[in-house]
Amino acid sequence: HVATVLWTPSSSYPSLATEARVDVGEEVPEGNPNNNRLSANVQVVEAPVEPETITIRSDGALDGYWTNGGVGGQGELFVGNNEVVTGTEPLFARGFISFELGEIPAGATVQNVELRFFQQNVEGDPYGKLGNLTLEHVIYGSLDDAAFGIPAMASAEVAQQTAPGEWYILADNTFVSWVEADLAAGHPSSQLRLRFAVELDGDDQDDWISIAPGGALQ
Repeated sequence: HVATVLWTPSSSYPSLATEARVDVGEEVPEGNPNNNRLSANVQVVEAPVEPETITIRSDGALDGYWTNGGVGGQGELFVGNNEVVTGTEPLFARGFISFELGEIPAGATVQNVELRFFQQNVEGDPYGKLGNLTLEHVIYGSLDDAAFGIPAMASAEVAQQTAPGEWYILADNTFVSWVEADLAAGHPSSQLRLRFAVELDGDDQDDWISIAPGGALQ
């Protein structure tokens, strides 16, 4: 006879003493009841955990832009500079995106991170005059003057998407390290600031992009 037993161990074991017994109540007449036990040491290994993909949408209350002139707003992100108005200083804007990390289970290992955001409009020639878009890892909290100038913990230059109506889809180990650092530090969110490599070109012309709020991190 073959007996099949399903058993779910509570943990893994390098060597677990296991015993199988039959006729525990000695109800079967037999000449040698001493052979009703079989003992063995078995190794119990943890079942592999399948990776889980979590998509985190950015926080609309913390998405937006801020300028060197001390003004900004929530929602759409503007990055670049605009035409100088008489009597004012040249203005340039930086964009901000915030992702709450509460959906990531405690103790999880972050294997891959993909960042997505949608470029709605391109005004002037920002990529020709201002260079590549730069992502900065920051912890800005709320959207204000402090967020505009807070020092970046790390930065990464990304390849250009020069046309309106295009997605930036970025997957790099750099972003894995940023999210892991935020989790290890207990930060409630992973936050990014977007700027151009050159923020003022001095030609008094509009050169900027706009990015839709509600980007994704997965």
